Amino acid sequence: MEALFTTLDEYVQAKDHEKVLEASEAILKEASGDVDAFGCKVCALLFLERFREVVKAVDEWEAADGEAKDRTGFRVQKAYA
Repeated sequence: MEALFTTLDEYVQAKDHEKVLEASEAILKEASGDVDAFGCKVCALLFLERFREVVKAVDEWEAADGEAKDRTGFRVQKAYA
């Protein structure tokens, strides 16, 4: 998992939003409740102007059960989209 986050960080630093999206989704496949990976996914979608996907992702995130402590923290991003 650490290697996935290292890769994600490299893509974030490079501002490669497509790769950020891919890396964050890979992390979420292994840890569906990872707030940091989900935040990176949402930000990448916003940078890519994929606003409908932001709304859908946040709606699904808020509705999901799981290990995340706070599933309501992305309402601002949803409102922006």
